[in-house]
Amino acid sequence: MLKSKHIFYADDCKLYADPVNEKTLIDDDLKTVEKWCPDWFIPINPSKCSVLHLGHNNPKLLYTINKNIIKVIESQKDLGIVITTQLKWTNHVINIVKRANSMIYLFRKAFQSLNETTFTKLYKTYIRPLLEFGNVIWSPNLKKDINSLEKVQRRATKLVGKFKNTSYGERKRMLKISDLKQRRIRGDLIWTYKILPKMISTDLSTLFVLNRDTRNRGHSYKLLHQKYNKTCRQNFFVNRVFSSWNALTEEIVSATSVNIFKNKLDIYLENRNELSAQAQKSEQ
Repeated sequence: MLKSKHIFYADDCKLYADPVNEKTLIDDDLKTVEKWCPDWFIPINPSKCSVLHLGHNNPKLLYTINKNIIKVIESQKDLGIVITTQLKWTNHVINIVKRANSMIYLFRKAFQSLNETTFTKLYKTYIRPLLEFGNVIWSPNLKKDINSLEKVQRRATKLVGKFKNTSYGERKRMLKISDLKQRRIRGDLIWTYKILPKMISTDLSTLFVLNRDTRNRGHSYKLLHQKYNKTCRQNFFVNRVFSSWNALTEEIVSATSVNIFKNKLDIYLENRNELSAQAQKSEQ
């Protein structure tokens, strides 16, 4: 029986704990794994094991398995997401941008020109999922990463032959697609809606803190702003979504299903974008 927190996925096993206060738990669990594997005739390969140290105050202790020191790594791909010791997402963005650009290259070779309908199906099926998978976890905050992702969509929209000489904004309007940044905001809001009604009965209950102060304006699911000391915590999901979620109306957050919530949210975001565009025009 493992004592530290752990996650199993297929033949993968991850152990994680506080390296200062719970080091003995990890050591004990590694010994348990050492004993369990031979008992079940499953040989363990120490060279395929690794340690990823997280946190500024991490003592970066060494761990062993079968008397071999487990190698320390700076980054690890976990279920398709590249996680680094600094919890920065530039490496992950570089990885998915490379994959998405390769897909665009294949489309260019396979199709001399695309119409709007075919492009939309191909883009939403093969390219955009690469750029959005798991982005509730890794949503970028650095401008260079945000621009790098958007350039992929900018380049992809030029696959439609008749749009080559039009502006990016016009291509988005004709293809009925939005900025990837707005898509990430929308995704954050949808996940917040999915989590909040179930807060009492799930492991996600510790993610959010509701603001019960009725003196403040807003809807009945207002979030309480959580304190942070580090930049990575500032851009964590619960702090990132705070302002956008609290700005929604009671009609939207009280939707009776996810689909109804999505429909109302899309109308809200579209109206907000139109108002923003009108304000920019008036300033010019």
